[in-house]
Amino acid sequence: MEWIQAVWISVVFFYATEVSVLEGLPIGSSLSRAQKVVAGEFGGAMLTMLFFNTLHFAATVLADHAGRSILDELLQITP
Repeated sequence: MEWIQAVWISVVFFYATEVSVLEGLPIGSSLSRAQKVVAGEFGGAMLTMLFFNTLHFAATVLADHAGRSILDELLQITP
C-alpha cells in the first residue's frame, strides 16, 4: 500500500509547480491547492503525469540518438 501513497505524493508534487506559477501562491499554499486538484480528478492527473514523463523520456532518447548521429555522420567524430 506504500506505493499508492508514493504515487499520490508524486502526482501532487508534479502539479505543485504549475499551481505555484499559474496562481502565484507560495510553496505551502501551492501544495495544498495541488492536493485539492489531484483529489478532484486523480485518474486524469495521474495519466497526465505519466504522459508527460513518457514524452520527456522519448524526447531525451530521440535527442541522444540525433546528437550521436550528427557527431558520427556529419562531423565524423566517434564518441
